[in-house]
Amino acid sequence: MSVRDLPALALVLGLASFAGCGGGTTKDATDATDATPGDDDDDDDDNRESEGGGGFFDAQHAVFSAQFTYDSATYSLVELNYPGYGAVPGTIDIKLGTPEWLAAGLDSARDDLYCVVSLVLDDSTIPGWVTKSETLWYGVDFTGGTGGTNCNEPGYELDPNIWGADPFADIASYEGWGIAVGDPSPEVVEFIDKSLKVEDQPNIFGGTMMNPMLGEAYMDNGDMWSYTFVVDAATFEPYDDGSGYYTFISAADANLGNNIATGWYQVNDLYYWTFSF
Repeated sequence: MSVRDLPALALVLGLASFAGCGGGTTKDATDATDATPGDDDDDDDDNRESEGGGGFFDAQHAVFSAQFTYDSATYSLVELNYPGYGAVPGTIDIKLGTPEWLAAGLDSARDDLYCVVSLVLDDSTIPGWVTKSETLWYGVDFTGGTGGTNCNEPGYELDPNIWGADPFADIASYEGWGIAVGDPSPEVVEFIDKSLKVEDQPNIFGGTMMNPMLGEAYMDNGDMWSYTFVVDAATFEPYDDGSGYYTFISAADANLGNNIATGWYQVNDLYYWTFSF
């Protein structure tokens, strides 16, 4: 059995507010969902498997997202120059987390409760599924085996009977991964209207992820919500005006008709996914 055989159930993410991202997050000192605060799970050891997990990291939930930096002058993907870190390529990211991560609200700061598989986006060619669409502005496919994961590192080892011996190689081998930005779906419009601050709403647009991991029924997931930040057109470093937050490009300014604005694009799923083993 491999991850290809896992049916999934989509559930709406409980997102209530939104603001520009700053330079980092602070990891919680204790696990508030544990019976014993300060340890990693409820089975009195120091690993991260849930009780009854058989010694493996108990990944039962997935959250899909992507990020990429785009240069409108060259019509191509470029690497983000992230301060203090360096070059960051575009990626499709699959976070695989435990039931405790779900109980913690899928908090991205709780990286003790999830691991990540990243598929690097390094081909700027616009695929046919994007050019044929009347609602998508720009998109790319994952075309190679470049990327990585920590889902096989100590404390995050996945059950090879479910996820394969190399989770990255197995997930990367799926045909059809892709990401695009564009007009919002009706579900995303509803999310914008009901869940986001009024001042943030003009900055949000839509997107689509081609996701072969979820099977044919959910392969074309158009319920992605997106936003983009200003980057320096020469260095591709995100712009911080000194407030501690990066500067948004509005949805109206991001869509240039036959192009998209230079920026650092973030694409997020409206849903999390629960696997049925």
